[in-house]
Amino acid sequence: MTTAPGRARGRATVRESGRVGETDDVQASERTLPKVLLVGPFPPTVGGVTTFLSNLTTSALRHQYSFLPFSISRPPKRETIDNDRYSALLTGGKGRFVRALMVTLWNALRFPVVLLRQGPDIVQLHSSDYWSFWESSYYLLVARLLRRSTVMRFGGCFDAFYRETRRPLRALIRWILNRPDVIVVQSESWQRFFTSLVPGRDIRILPNAIDADGFALERSSSAGQVRAVFLCGSEARRKGLDTVLSALQRLQGRLPELHVDFLAAGDAIRRRVDSIRLEGRITLHGVCDREQLARHLAHADFVLLPSFREGFPNSLLEAMAAGLPVITTPVGAIPEVVHDGEGALFVPAGDTDSLATAIETMTLDAEMRERFGDANHRRAREEYSRDRVFSRLADAYASLIVGEPKESPVRSVPPGPRSRAARTLGGRQ
Repeated sequence: MTTAPGRARGRATVRESGRVGETDDVQASERTLPKVLLVGPFPPTVGGVTTFLSNLTTSALRHQYSFLPFSISRPPKRETIDNDRYSALLTGGKGRFVRALMVTLWNALRFPVVLLRQGPDIVQLHSSDYWSFWESSYYLLVARLLRRSTVMRFGGCFDAFYRETRRPLRALIRWILNRPDVIVVQSESWQRFFTSLVPGRDIRILPNAIDADGFALERSSSAGQVRAVFLCGSEARRKGLDTVLSALQRLQGRLPELHVDFLAAGDAIRRRVDSIRLEGRITLHGVCDREQLARHLAHADFVLLPSFREGFPNSLLEAMAAGLPVITTPVGAIPEVVHDGEGALFVPAGDTDSLATAIETMTLDAEMRERFGDANHRRAREEYSRDRVFSRLADAYASLIVGEPKESPVRSVPPGPRSRAARTLGGRQ
């Protein structure tokens, strides 16, 4: 797709200076950076998309593109462990729902004005499942109406959302998915799924990224203890909270050395833990920032992630970057990121007995923990560094701004009549 007429006039300008020859004279030159409007949640909102956007805007790409944030963050929710599906709209209470609705309407009204004033070359939208999909679809259609090139990135559990949607609306979902210039997904399995819905579209793979150095703290273990970490958050139930608690109950009276730290655990989880009386097996911690999370992981021996559904969990990369093994489920992109028997132990989702057995195995086998952790740390650094991942996104941007995509040696489907073929970013999988 070619850039709309006049769009280059709105590009940001960067001034560069450097020495000329042996003199102290500074020669200033100017170059324009293409502008990318990023539509998604920004701090103080926390979560996977916010982490992705933070990583992107601080990556090396910031020297090639001017990133313009358009935040669609809403008031935070308190005391929820089931922020999932459409019911998530009301989990924060009626007052919070009203405030969130007003913020959402305000963002929708000001978006066309921002587009016209800032004149971005590309609009990058961050979408997910259920309500998030319909909200981001509005921004997509407005951007297309105003002739902006669009990149739409998907996370979450889109397959479950699509299956649970009534058939007439499924057709609308597919129609919307045919509107972006480029669709970005997080793994090969997600690429196959989206290709099955909209064959022939430009569908590229961009996994999550991690600043591995931020989690490479000196490890410190408590004498005589083996510590596990379970990250709760507002979707603790989907992350396997009930399975974890049931598995720990099965291990009652065994593994006295095992202790589990629950992170981002509020009063709702505290009440659940108190009701089953696990005799000091669990310590609850509140919401933590990245530095605090890194310190918790530096004191841990393994991580629990027995989710029922996933897209591509950032918590998995964080555990890997910290050099920790993981007990997890083979859902979403997880089997493509970490391998069963190499960096992780896989258990079926919701299987309490299997999880209890895996916890016991991991607790008792220090050599396995070290071997798995080393493998995960190497993989996080080699495959998921920010510069490595986001260099692929630059290919998608360039294809939209220049108008001619770079040829990729990997193609998933033959070209459609009106769009380029689905392919991975930079031709790498």
